Amino acid sequence: MIMILRNKRINIKSDSIELRVSFGVPDVKSWLRLYADMLTHGREENLAWAKNETHTEQDIRYFFEHHPNIFASYPEKWRIQLSAWGWATAVREKFVEPSATPNGKEQYYLSDSAFVKRGRPKNS
Repeated sequence: MIMILRNKRINIKSDSIELRVSFGVPDVKSWLRLYADMLTHGREENLAWAKNETHTEQDIRYFFEHHPNIFASYPEKWRIQLSAWGWATAVREKFVEPSATPNGKEQYYLSDSAFVKRGRPKNS
Protein backbone atom coordinates (compact mmCIF):
# COMPACT_ATOMS: atom_id res chain seq x y z
CA MET A 1 0.00 0.00 0.00
CA ILE A 2 1.63 3.22 -1.15
CA MET A 3 0.88 6.36 0.76
CA ILE A 4 0.65 9.42 -1.47
CA LEU A 5 0.32 12.78 0.19
CA ARG A 6 -0.61 15.90 -1.74
CA ASN A 7 0.24 19.46 -0.79
CA LYS A 8 -3.19 20.59 -1.97
CA ARG A 9 -5.97 19.60 -4.30
CA ILE A 10 -4.89 18.79 -7.82
CA ASN A 11 -5.95 21.52 -10.21
CA ILE A 12 -6.28 20.19 -13.76
CA LYS A 13 -5.27 23.61 -15.11
CA SER A 14 -1.93 23.66 -13.23
CA ASP A 15 1.35 23.32 -15.10
CA SER A 16 2.72 21.05 -12.40
CA ILE A 17 1.65 19.17 -9.30
CA GLU A 18 3.62 17.87 -6.33
CA LEU A 19 3.24 14.46 -4.73
CA ARG A 20 5.10 12.92 -1.84
CA VAL A 21 5.26 9.13 -1.81
CA SER A 22 5.94 7.25 1.40
CA PHE A 23 6.81 3.58 1.94
CA GLY A 24 7.02 1.69 5.23
CA VAL A 25 7.53 -1.71 6.82
CA PRO A 26 4.01 -2.91 5.91
CA ASP A 27 4.80 -2.21 2.26
CA VAL A 28 7.96 -4.34 2.37
CA LYS A 29 6.01 -7.14 4.00
CA SER A 30 3.34 -7.00 1.29
CA TRP A 31 6.03 -6.99 -1.45
CA LEU A 32 7.54 -10.15 0.01
CA ARG A 33 4.10 -11.74 0.06
CA LEU A 34 3.73 -10.72 -3.58
CA TYR A 35 7.14 -12.29 -4.29
CA ALA A 36 6.06 -15.55 -2.62
CA ASP A 37 2.78 -15.42 -4.52
CA MET A 38 4.72 -15.15 -7.77
CA LEU A 39 6.88 -18.14 -6.79
CA THR A 40 3.91 -20.28 -5.80
CA HIS A 41 1.62 -19.18 -8.66
CA GLY A 42 -0.86 -18.04 -6.03
CA ARG A 43 -1.27 -21.46 -4.45
CA GLU A 44 -1.35 -21.29 -0.67
CA GLU A 45 -0.34 -24.96 -0.39
CA ASN A 46 2.98 -24.14 -2.11
CA LEU A 47 3.92 -21.49 0.46
CA ALA A 48 5.93 -23.99 2.53
CA TRP A 49 8.00 -24.73 -0.57
CA ALA A 50 8.69 -21.00 -1.12
CA LYS A 51 9.82 -20.64 2.50
CA ASN A 52 12.19 -23.61 2.18
CA GLU A 53 13.83 -22.37 -1.03
CA THR A 54 16.87 -20.12 -0.76
CA HIS A 55 16.75 -16.65 -2.26
CA THR A 56 19.48 -14.09 -2.83
CA GLU A 57 19.47 -10.36 -2.28
CA GLN A 58 19.73 -9.96 -6.06
CA ASP A 59 16.62 -12.15 -6.62
CA ILE A 60 14.47 -10.12 -4.29
CA ARG A 61 15.82 -6.71 -5.29
CA TYR A 62 15.32 -7.55 -8.96
CA PHE A 63 11.71 -8.44 -8.17
CA PHE A 64 11.20 -5.17 -6.27
CA GLU A 65 12.74 -3.15 -9.10
CA HIS A 66 10.82 -4.78 -11.96
CA HIS A 67 7.39 -5.64 -10.60
CA PRO A 68 4.79 -3.19 -11.96
CA ASN A 69 3.09 -2.85 -8.55
CA ILE A 70 6.33 -1.98 -6.78
CA PHE A 71 9.07 0.12 -8.45
CA ALA A 72 8.95 -0.69 -12.18
CA SER A 73 7.48 2.71 -13.06
CA TYR A 74 10.31 4.65 -11.39
CA PRO A 75 13.49 5.71 -13.21
CA GLU A 76 16.35 3.20 -12.77
CA LYS A 77 18.29 5.52 -10.45
CA TRP A 78 15.40 5.53 -7.98
CA ARG A 79 14.48 1.87 -8.44
CA ILE A 80 17.97 0.80 -7.37
CA GLN A 81 17.93 2.97 -4.25
CA LEU A 82 14.37 2.01 -3.34
CA SER A 83 15.04 -1.71 -3.73
CA ALA A 84 18.16 -1.35 -1.55
CA TRP A 85 16.00 0.27 1.14
CA GLY A 86 13.36 -2.46 0.75
CA TRP A 87 15.99 -5.18 1.09
CA ALA A 88 17.61 -3.55 4.15
CA THR A 89 14.18 -3.22 5.74
CA ALA A 90 13.35 -6.87 5.04
CA VAL A 91 16.60 -7.96 6.70
CA ARG A 92 16.23 -5.54 9.64
CA GLU A 93 12.63 -6.64 10.29
CA LYS A 94 13.67 -10.31 9.92
CA PHE A 95 11.26 -10.92 7.03
CA VAL A 96 14.18 -12.75 5.42
CA GLU A 97 16.71 -14.75 7.41
CA PRO A 98 20.25 -15.67 6.38
CA SER A 99 21.11 -19.30 5.78
CA ALA A 100 22.94 -20.92 8.69
CA THR A 101 25.11 -23.11 6.46
CA PRO A 102 28.75 -22.09 5.89
CA ASN A 103 28.30 -22.22 2.11
CA GLY A 104 25.12 -20.15 2.17
CA LYS A 105 26.51 -16.75 3.15
CA GLU A 106 24.45 -14.97 0.51
CA GLN A 107 21.42 -17.25 0.73
CA TYR A 108 18.27 -16.20 2.57
CA TYR A 109 14.96 -17.80 3.50
CA LEU A 110 11.58 -16.10 3.67
CA SER A 111 10.65 -16.10 7.35
CA ASP A 112 7.29 -16.83 8.88
CA SER A 113 7.14 -13.25 10.20
CA ALA A 114 6.73 -11.98 6.64
CA PHE A 115 3.44 -13.87 6.43
CA VAL A 116 1.94 -13.23 9.86
CA LYS A 117 -0.95 -10.82 9.73
CA ARG A 118 -1.02 -8.32 12.54
CA GLY A 119 -4.16 -7.34 14.34
CA ARG A 120 -6.71 -8.94 16.53
CA PRO A 121 -7.24 -12.68 16.27
CA LYS A 122 -10.54 -13.79 14.78
CA ASN A 123 -13.26 -14.81 17.22
CA SER A 124 -13.87 -18.52 17.08
